[in-house]
Amino acid sequence: MNDWIPLGDKLYHIKLFALSIMLWGLWVIRNKMAIEKKFPHNSKEIFSKTFHFLQKWRLLLKDQDAEFLDENLKTLKTWLENFWSQTDDMEIEGVIG
Repeated sequence: MNDWIPLGDKLYHIKLFALSIMLWGLWVIRNKMAIEKKFPHNSKEIFSKTFHFLQKWRLLLKDQDAEFLDENLKTLKTWLENFWSQTDDMEIEGVIG
């Protein structure tokens, strides 16, 4: 954790904020699975839910911090879309399941 969020980093607070919200989102999803027996159909649902929480709670951030979060979320979303398109291709080709 110290590599990603080193103490004294000027962006420590925003990185810790994002990590906390993402972990909270995973906890909510875990509780849905454990208590309500509602399971996500795929990883897209999980990321969609955590992105929803990040967008909802970003209103608490200063404008500059919100912009930093938005830029990083955009990068993450692009990476995930590329990853999912590759795994979809693998499923079509019969490489997966």
